[in-house]
Amino acid sequence: MTPSYTVPSTSIAGGSKGNLVVSLLDYTVSPSAQKVVRLDVLTGRTVRDYVSLLVEHGRDKYEFNDQGQGCRYWVDQQIDLFYQHGFLVSRAQIEEARAAILTQWPDRMQYPLVQGGYYQ
Repeated sequence: MTPSYTVPSTSIAGGSKGNLVVSLLDYTVSPSAQKVVRLDVLTGRTVRDYVSLLVEHGRDKYEFNDQGQGCRYWVDQQIDLFYQHGFLVSRAQIEEARAAILTQWPDRMQYPLVQGGYYQ
C-alpha cells in the first residue's frame, strides 16, 4: 500500500487515498532493506489468495494522512488479518515483525504507528 498523494482522502483531512501495488520482483529481500523478519506462510496459498482476502475485508480501501504516513499501521493490520485467517503460521514471527514495525531502522529508535483510515 502506497499513498497516491494526488487522489484526495474522503475521511482524513488533507490525506490521500492509497494504491495497493502487487509486483513480481527479481529478489525476495529488497537490497535496501534495513531489517528483515521472516514470516512463514501456509503452503499452497497463492498471491491471488492474499489479495482476495485483502479485498474481501476492504483492506484495499485505505487512506494516508496529509504527510503520506500510515503504511506501517496498514502493514501491522494485514499481518493480523493473515494470521486470523491461517495464512501465517508462527505467532513468534508475528510478534517479531510487529516489534520491527515499531522501530525506525537503522538507528533502532522506537517510532509509534501513524494510523491512516479505511473508507467504504
